Amino acid sequence: MTLQDLRYLVALAEKGSFIRAAEFCCIGQSTLSTQIIKLESSLGVKLFERGKHPVCLTLFGEQILKKAQAAIFNANEIKQLAKQHNDLLSGLVRLGSVPTLAPFLFPHMLSEFRSRFLGLRICPFEDYTEQLLDQLRQSWLDALLVPLPLPLHNSDFEIMELFKESFIVALSPHSILMEKREIVVEDLSTDELLVLERRNCLHDQVLAICGDSNIKYPEERIASSIPNLLSMVSVGKGIAVIPQFVGRHELFAHYAGTVIFRPFASPRPARSIGLVWPRSSQIKKTLRSFGELVSVSAPKWCEADRGFSFSSQEEALSP
Repeated sequence: MTLQDLRYLVALAEKGSFIRAAEFCCIGQSTLSTQIIKLESSLGVKLFERGKHPVCLTLFGEQILKKAQAAIFNANEIKQLAKQHNDLLSGLVRLGSVPTLAPFLFPHMLSEFRSRFLGLRICPFEDYTEQLLDQLRQSWLDALLVPLPLPLHNSDFEIMELFKESFIVALSPHSILMEKREIVVEDLSTDELLVLERRNCLHDQVLAICGDSNIKYPEERIASSIPNLLSMVSVGKGIAVIPQFVGRHELFAHYAGTVIFRPFASPRPARSIGLVWPRSSQIKKTLRSFGELVSVSAPKWCEADRGFSFSSQEEALSP
């Protein structure tokens, strides 16, 4: 029994004639008659009294009719909800993000959403948190996809937490920590730790993990970007704590054999990633739907629940 069979049943009951019901369903009269017979056979009951004009339902057929009408109504409701959802995911969204997230998350996101929602156009922008917030306030951007919490001092924005992204440790093959399958926070020496410059939000996040948020690092242990940070690790200048998305990016291939990633032991340090938009936004429904999709899709992009446990460089590069 299919939904289409129920539609034939309802059409025949309402039209009272095989001819008119077949015309309504855009099929031949013999096809309609055959499908009704198959439906009765599958149910093991007689639904219509044939030979009468108009065609009448049996007493049991009248009970089935009510259920069939309800099923068709519910199916139409489901289609309408899906249409409304897809209609929301259309138009242009100017989306800002930070340098430690945008290059590593956006390729996954743009690829998947482009194939699933042809009407949704995401225009990505990359900058530091303070600059992004200024652009959001001035309506140059529609929303931000950024690490939380944010330095906000008012309630002009709505914040939707989407997912957690674990941190991992980048090591030189010659590091003494290479002997460990998992790293505990106490293993991290501030004398070896390499960090991003202070204007990057990852700077404070890493120091908070290590418990040294007030320490000032010398210039030779500060990098301006994730690639520079990995380059410093690759030549043995120290170790680095980086977001997990980095380990799944093609950038890693450039450091194959010179940078090894290790996961933290549980409980793994992680950062929250959220979507932020002005409360006055005219596309907030679209943004909420977009955020829900990112929240559902992100775990498979970064495998945040599993963490990383690499025994070899080849394993680190495998999907």
